[in-house]
Amino acid sequence: LGIMLLPSFAKRVHALMRTRLMKMLRTQRPQGQLGGFPSMQVPFGSQFLQTFGRIMDSLNVSSAIVFIDLANAFHCLIRELVSGIVVPNDVEAVLERLLHEGLPVRDIIELLQLPSLLERLGAPPFITQLIQDFHTGTWMYVPGAYQPIVTRKGTRPGSPLADCIFHILTADIATELNDVVASNQDLQDILSKADLHAESVIWADDVAIPVATVNAVDLPGATAGTLQAVHKIFATRGFVLNFKKGKTSVD
Repeated sequence: LGIMLLPSFAKRVHALMRTRLMKMLRTQRPQGQLGGFPSMQVPFGSQFLQTFGRIMDSLNVSSAIVFIDLANAFHCLIRELVSGIVVPNDVEAVLERLLHEGLPVRDIIELLQLPSLLERLGAPPFITQLIQDFHTGTWMYVPGAYQPIVTRKGTRPGSPLADCIFHILTADIATELNDVVASNQDLQDILSKADLHAESVIWADDVAIPVATVNAVDLPGATAGTLQAVHKIFATRGFVLNFKKGKTSVD
């Protein structure tokens, strides 16, 4: 009976924590962040992107959507960015691994020096402490192994908290993605004339970013610039873009 109750009780506690954190995040999230929130459905993002394309066509301007897919996103999340550093040795091990993967470790270290995202979200200290405890000393067994495998990254897939922790980080990322959208002066001029507003659309680890230019010849350069900026934003958080067929692409 104890074996049956333990995972159920743990998941219930995680679910309660998720509910509280998502309620806090809901009032602060960017408009285009849809996944994980009540009354939000996948078609909302699709409808926005289709409408954006049709409006751009009606204005006789060139447009594109940059679709971003992350490789193993939930497993690659750096927990300390969300809840702060608890075990320095764990962070050092993660940074060493990221260095071997060619990611910008110096930029990640700078982010780790800032207040955690939970602090910036206004989470009570006891919730931050609980989230830290949930993500410290995590391990698993695999068939045939005689010792547990210790994990230092990731959002505990299978837990109700997994997507919540990821959404907290992507809310911060979305702010920078929208800065990229705002830096496309051609797009902003077009939107201003049409009295419209557009920003990135995010559903969990799937991201779509609108791009538009007055002249078709300028669209490839604007698209490439957007992709480069987005790549840097995600790399600074320890993520790698998935360039497999049907994943990261431009339409």
